[in-house]
Amino acid sequence: MSDGRTISYSEFRRACSAYRPSELLPVLGQYSARTHGTAQLDSERLKTLPPWGFATIARECLLWGKDTPGRHVHENTVPGLFNLLRDVDDTADEPTLAELITPMFHDQFRFQADPFTDMARAIVILGPGWDGLPDWDWTPVFGLSLPDMVRATSVLLGIASGVGLGKVDLSGHWVPLVSTELAPLEDLTKALAYLTLTPEEHHADAVKAGVLDDSVGQYAYNPIQAHPFIDFGPDIGVVSPEPRLVWQAISLQNLYYVGPTYFGEKTFHQDLGKRIEAYVGRQLGLIEVAQITGEVPLDAQNKMSIDWFLVLPDLIVLVECKSARLNAKALAGDPYEIARATQTYLTKARDQIDKTAEKVRDHDRRVSFLPEDDRPIVGLIVTAEPMHMANSGTPEYGTQGDTPTMVLSLSDLERLVRVPTAELSARLAAMFDDPERRTWGFPQAFGLGAQGERNPIIREALNRSRFLRDDNGD
Repeated sequence: MSDGRTISYSEFRRACSAYRPSELLPVLGQYSARTHGTAQLDSERLKTLPPWGFATIARECLLWGKDTPGRHVHENTVPGLFNLLRDVDDTADEPTLAELITPMFHDQFRFQADPFTDMARAIVILGPGWDGLPDWDWTPVFGLSLPDMVRATSVLLGIASGVGLGKVDLSGHWVPLVSTELAPLEDLTKALAYLTLTPEEHHADAVKAGVLDDSVGQYAYNPIQAHPFIDFGPDIGVVSPEPRLVWQAISLQNLYYVGPTYFGEKTFHQDLGKRIEAYVGRQLGLIEVAQITGEVPLDAQNKMSIDWFLVLPDLIVLVECKSARLNAKALAGDPYEIARATQTYLTKARDQIDKTAEKVRDHDRRVSFLPEDDRPIVGLIVTAEPMHMANSGTPEYGTQGDTPTMVLSLSDLERLVRVPTAELSARLAAMFDDPERRTWGFPQAFGLGAQGERNPIIREALNRSRFLRDDNGD
């Protein structure tokens, strides 16, 4: 147990690096698999042995430890390192709220997402079937199509979380059953090759990312996020020190950084923005009897409106889409980088909503398809990835414009559109009518979305991965 003493992060790093990576990381994988498995995380396990703690300990040992004689791992090693991590306090003098909270939220909340939804979203947005946009063939990246890569990754996640206890050995006696029922051995082998690096390759990745430096803190980039398996050679095998990182490697968040290498940086980012806009339109189309209209020119110079107009019984909702993400420095709490991302994404979106709202209020002929009544006009900014403090009003995240506006992520939208239309409209109206709630994160401000059956667009994407079929919402 902690004695109330605080330590610096560098002290914690030294404690992790005292162990040999080839000894500690397999134990971490076993410990995490036994603690969490594939079950939903409960509050007690989140308090004592959270998955982000395993990921942090693994990074520091992998990058700073040496495979030379050192301290031996024993039964109290992992709990002891978790206690030390809880004692870390490197808080700068008078940190802003954004500096303090942003890294914690983004470090922790990603582990609480649904892995199958995250991977299915990647299949839809990064896969084929977008009119007017080139198809992206991911086979050169993985050696597999994207749906097959998701299927194989799901199997590897199950192995590492279950029978493998943090390791994957595709020569095991159970492999023929898996290959017959779930995914071909050839696919598993290719997926594992993509998801795996040696310790030396992880070091090289860390050097390239600029995180192999004594001054780098707790929330810096973790190379295990992109390649969650570590190959320690034939004597030890392939280890996953935190199995819950496996699915995140094939999420939209990680593949955002992979795509430019294969499809061209400029065109990839441009086309991804168009795909996300179209994806939001598909999701809005699930709202029954709602009127949905795409963007229109606002003036003679063809400056465009927001991306989607949504007419509900109680509101006119102006929806702007952004392929927004915080870079590694912003995720680590750098206030300058947070403010820069805000200016690039949120401020521009808020301005666009205000300009469009002005045309709506003036009953401009360019938006004559909207009802001319006294329904309130509100804005939603849909970001590709969560920006957990975007509504907070803290200086780094900007302030509201003239139109009441809230930021939500694609995952928030996927739940929102399944709420019956009348209830959805009334709940949005009540949320926007409460200035305090508008400063909360969207899921907390809006409340729970529809429960039970999975979003049909996500369900259809899962069905493309064959054994992941979800016909009944299971």
